[in-house]
Amino acid sequence: MTETAIRDLLLANNAVKAIVGTRVYPGKLPQRPELPAIRYFRVSGGRPVSHSGGSGLDGARVQFDCLAGTYQAAKALGSALRAVLQGYKGTVGSVVIQACFFMDDSDDYGPESETWRYRADFRIWSEED
Repeated sequence: MTETAIRDLLLANNAVKAIVGTRVYPGKLPQRPELPAIRYFRVSGGRPVSHSGGSGLDGARVQFDCLAGTYQAAKALGSALRAVLQGYKGTVGSVVIQACFFMDDSDDYGPESETWRYRADFRIWSEED
């Protein structure tokens, strides 16, 4: 699953786009980011094989951080994110997503940046690039 496909999928959703505009970032945020924003990165993954060879699938575990100035705003962004990803399957650009499963979530506060974070992990199965 390419980073571009994840970003395109999220920004194609009106509810997410209304909250973040275009502030969806693979990896790290820009210095002094405008909030709310989404940051995401691949935590782990694998390409299952069987006795007959590779499956042709990539099973990425992807962490999404929904960052905002208030707890309520971070949670609202998280709800919009989950509504897009949970159970999604389809084609985004040239990437074929077979399944998207919610795995885990949590929230916390960063006192140094005065930022609330809602974190959600998803397992995203896509056809290998």
